[in-house]
Amino acid sequence: MGDFGLGFLYVREELLDRVIHRSEYGYQQADTAMHYLPSDPPASTPVTWTMHADARAHFQVGTYGQGTLNALAESLAYLERVGIERIHAHRQPLLRRLHDELPRLGFSSITPAGTTSAIVAFTAPDAEQRFAPRLKQANVSVTLSGERMRISPSFFNDIHDVERLLTALA
Repeated sequence: MGDFGLGFLYVREELLDRVIHRSEYGYQQADTAMHYLPSDPPASTPVTWTMHADARAHFQVGTYGQGTLNALAESLAYLERVGIERIHAHRQPLLRRLHDELPRLGFSSITPAGTTSAIVAFTAPDAEQRFAPRLKQANVSVTLSGERMRISPSFFNDIHDVERLLTALA
């Protein structure tokens, strides 16, 4: 339920620099001081830096998308109000329906049937070629790539969306 450009990673702090080492460096990982203007503090080099010790200093190697970050701040507040358990409970019947019906339509599941993941994947011969036009016409958005179809029903979907997908594939 997120957008491109940001990701979540949890690492216990005691593992930083002991088990998990920096593999890349970026300007947001350090405090820098300039030393080339007359008003700058003196130093033997034009720039000095001190690396941060927190998780940001280990993993934030580039600039994040500010628009995505702003959207995330709003969406996380919404998700907390709705409740993760409620989203999970809402999604499970949709996933069960997909696991029950897609094999009857010639799809093989890649995702184990008992999974509670929000993403399921199936394969069918020439799935992209065969089904992309039908899904587009039915206004159904899934990821089709060669033989693979990836579906990620969520809180914003209901059983009618799943039925529309199944009808387009039938």
